[in-house]
Amino acid sequence: MSIGLILFSLIVMLLLVIKLEFRKKRMSRKKFIVRHLLSSTLMILLGWCYSALGQNNLLTLLCAFILVILGVYVLALIIYRLHDIDYSGYLTLLLIPKMVLDIFFIETGMVFPQMVLSLIFLIFLIFLYLKNGTAGTNKYGIDISKIDSCKMKPEVIHK
Repeated sequence: MSIGLILFSLIVMLLLVIKLEFRKKRMSRKKFIVRHLLSSTLMILLGWCYSALGQNNLLTLLCAFILVILGVYVLALIIYRLHDIDYSGYLTLLLIPKMVLDIFFIETGMVFPQMVLSLIFLIFLIFLYLKNGTAGTNKYGIDISKIDSCKMKPEVIHK
């Protein structure tokens, strides 16, 4: 992957974190797990296609572009899930050094440090999968999954 695409990805992700932190949206555990698993599976398949196609190919560039878009989507999912458990989305900024180091370790062939970083990230994902969301209202909004939509007006829910 070229340095320009990596820098572009990091800048887009940083801007997304800043934008979504102020959006104050929450995502339930069930929605997060389903969407994260589907998007991660698609990312694995696209990553395999990227590596199988070779470097100087238009399809390779398309795969890389779609991978960046999916990476941004997964980052948004993580931010919304963090909001649901009453944590700041700025914690996702800790993933940026992990991504840069992953690329460095892959390019240099250093497998063990990359495995350690991946294990730490896996523990973080398991935490997001298992932690219950904040019941009721937190500083990021109302727990919409607990509201009976027939009894409340939509304008009350979205305030």
